[in-house]
Amino acid sequence: MGTLLKRNDWKIQYPTIKQGMFIFEKEKHIPKEQPTINIGKEISSALLKIEVGQRKDRAPDVLREILNSYKEVTLEHIEVLFTPSLEMDPVASILNLCRNRKICYVWPGEIRGEQLVYESLGSLEYYAQSYRNFIDTYIISGGM
Repeated sequence: MGTLLKRNDWKIQYPTIKQGMFIFEKEKHIPKEQPTINIGKEISSALLKIEVGQRKDRAPDVLREILNSYKEVTLEHIEVLFTPSLEMDPVASILNLCRNRKICYVWPGEIRGEQLVYESLGSLEYYAQSYRNFIDTYIISGGM
């Protein structure tokens, strides 16, 4: 079940948590001391080498290959994971790779109550899901 953490609580708990997905409301709160990957650039470059018809099937493997060597990592530009032709659940896809790993990123949309929302209803990239549905998921809010 997803958990909401205030920024100060997160700073205390992060070193003790062994795995999980950390979704930040604000970029300035992202950890600076761990590697950062422009996942948009990396996954796009890798998928360009794959036939169009196979990209949706290979995208999860490509994401896993990119993240394989990291225990703690921050992802930038995750918007590519919302591409309709990839048919991915961006949050679940990242969470599936969090076993024995900590992955951080800034949510590119809005956090409305317990809902992670990307784009608007009717958009092909629209996404809305309660973070409470995801285990080992931490929403880091900007409050003290």
